[in-house]
Amino acid sequence: VANVLFLGNDESCKMAVISSFSDENVETAPYLTSWVSCIGKIMFNFFDLGRPRIAHAVWRDYGAKMDAVVYIVDATRANEQFLGPRRDVNDLLSDEAFANLPFLILCTTQSFDYPEEALCSLLDLTNVTTGKGLTLELAKANAHPLEVDAIIYLADPYDKERFVE
Repeated sequence: VANVLFLGNDESCKMAVISSFSDENVETAPYLTSWVSCIGKIMFNFFDLGRPRIAHAVWRDYGAKMDAVVYIVDATRANEQFLGPRRDVNDLLSDEAFANLPFLILCTTQSFDYPEEALCSLLDLTNVTTGKGLTLELAKANAHPLEVDAIIYLADPYDKERFVE
């Protein structure tokens, strides 16, 4: 069983992504929501702590109990929209409670207007991601397992199997 914490500033984008990960309908709520979903052969406990400004104080408390964090960013809006998420993501990455947790920064978009490099730049995460296209030495040098990915918002459900990889 893996515990995954969903965070993000835009509730509608977050709920669209959360729904695509869920095996059943997930209702939006202004308080802690959790559900279980099976992806492949792995059972996941997903947690959504609600709106960030209300729930931000408890993010840290849950960090130590999680196996991974998915931070959802609405990339359909202007570049200014990235200022809040950039601050939140960098705060989370520098917080000791999240020090060893893998992060997936999932950017929702209506088309692939932003290549991964542009998303990383807007979020001030250039040269800190691990995984795709990196040498083993560079991946080992990064203390935080971190990926930035984009999905087309509301066009197709997110491929849950990609999340497990």
